[in-house]
Amino acid sequence: MTAPVPEGVVGGRAALKADIQRRITAAKSLMRERDVGMLVAVVSGVPGRTGWIRYFAGAEVPAPRAYVVLERDEAEPLIVLWSRGQAERAQEAVALGRVRSTFERGHPPLQDVIERIRAVVGGRGRVGMLSLRDNLFWTEHEALRTACPEVEFVDMTDDVDRLRQIKSPFEIAAMRAMGVLLGEGLDLFAERARPGRSRLEVAAEVEGLFRGRGCAGGRVKYSLGERPYTVPPRVGERFSADDIIVFQFVYLSQIGYWYELSRLFSFRPLPTGSARRLQAMEEAIAETARAAVPGITFGAIGALADEVFRSYGFPVIGKHTEDFHTIGTDIRDGYNITPQDWRIERDMVLALHPATLLGGDLGFFLCDNFHAGPAGATPLSPPGPRYRLLSAE
Repeated sequence: MTAPVPEGVVGGRAALKADIQRRITAAKSLMRERDVGMLVAVVSGVPGRTGWIRYFAGAEVPAPRAYVVLERDEAEPLIVLWSRGQAERAQEAVALGRVRSTFERGHPPLQDVIERIRAVVGGRGRVGMLSLRDNLFWTEHEALRTACPEVEFVDMTDDVDRLRQIKSPFEIAAMRAMGVLLGEGLDLFAERARPGRSRLEVAAEVEGLFRGRGCAGGRVKYSLGERPYTVPPRVGERFSADDIIVFQFVYLSQIGYWYELSRLFSFRPLPTGSARRLQAMEEAIAETARAAVPGITFGAIGALADEVFRSYGFPVIGKHTEDFHTIGTDIRDGYNITPQDWRIERDMVLALHPATLLGGDLGFFLCDNFHAGPAGATPLSPPGPRYRLLSAE
């Protein structure tokens, strides 16, 4: 089994392998700068916490716990996990790298990592860690400290995040291809959603399109009642002719890039107040995208979005989520909570969704992936309306 590379991505799987080699080379250069002998990424089998495997090996490995090890003198990364079956599937899927199961040796994956640390740095020296703060269990921390008391463990998460936040032309093309596929999903939703139909069944039909194209996973969510909080559908919920629907994808592409996309739908023309809120949201998206140039801060983007809604006379009462975040092989490839002074850089990909919360707990959660450049950010999905009036028949 190999990871399919979407149509439209020049170079196919060979280009994916070359891009992964570029990432490894950049990480090793950083390792030399920080004087660390090896780099260890801690990976959890949950959405948003497996991206280091995709970034450094090009594979989706849904193991409950795994580690990615980069050594300065080894050309390929090593992935260490427990399950023999998962290791076999991962080895078939990786574009670059070696996969090792610890099942037959009868010890947890961390023990293999500890043995590699001892072999590479000789029981003393410096080892870089990724996802140290938010993904390392206390028991793992204690095991590392006990087994390697003279090793200095250096948190390099922010440094390496800054590497993966800057996307290559190959990565931009791969994410753009995913935007095209999600656009097909929106068309299928518009075709299948009708009053009386199960929201869950329609979501499943759309997800079937993505799974059939090789997407590794993700989720489809809805919000109704003009509230900005999107949630997965439940059994028994059905569309009503009066529904005003935000339909959202948070989905993982064939080669491991997350994409966020949502659009607004209804079966009847929008009421005047709703149409005005949509107009303000459209303007907020346009203004914040134009402003998303290298050097602008997170805080400035958020303030600009709020000002657009105030200019329409809407009471602004806060934020319902972030106005944007970087996105890539993890849903957030850096910062769980973005600092106000954090700055955009050229060739970042942003999940942009102005998050101004209006009086009455109202707001449309409309989002897309945008490519940041010197003239602002441009969407990676095909052009099209953010609102569509559906047939009620």
